[in-house]
Amino acid sequence: LCSIVLLNLVTAIIVETSMDGANKDREAQQRWRDKEMAKKCEMMVQLIEKSDKDKDNALSLEELLTAYYADKEVQAIVEEICGLQDLMRLFELVDEDGSGTLSEAELRERYPDFRDDPIKFICFESHKVCKKAL
Repeated sequence: LCSIVLLNLVTAIIVETSMDGANKDREAQQRWRDKEMAKKCEMMVQLIEKSDKDKDNALSLEELLTAYYADKEVQAIVEEICGLQDLMRLFELVDEDGSGTLSEAELRERYPDFRDDPIKFICFESHKVCKKAL
């Protein structure tokens, strides 16, 4: 009887230690995802700034593609974010009205949760597209 109690105690300690380790792993993974998301957001801001050549606060697919093929730095940013094909799909998803441009107003109107920060929205959407691609 004593050995069964001792065995149960050891098992409980092992299970508790394993659960603590799993929780710490989940927390570490979430911190890593948050850090990656922040990095991709910063890269998306750079991409928009470099691609919006006419500075009209609206990014056209043509501007994006022109910048991609003309600027190695833009290419590197796009590839780091999630690749050109996924970024083009993202553009089409967000360009709900089919105008061929993404304006801040369009983002704010379509996605009220991101009303105060359209860049945050673009980062959020690009993250979803990239996850699906993986």
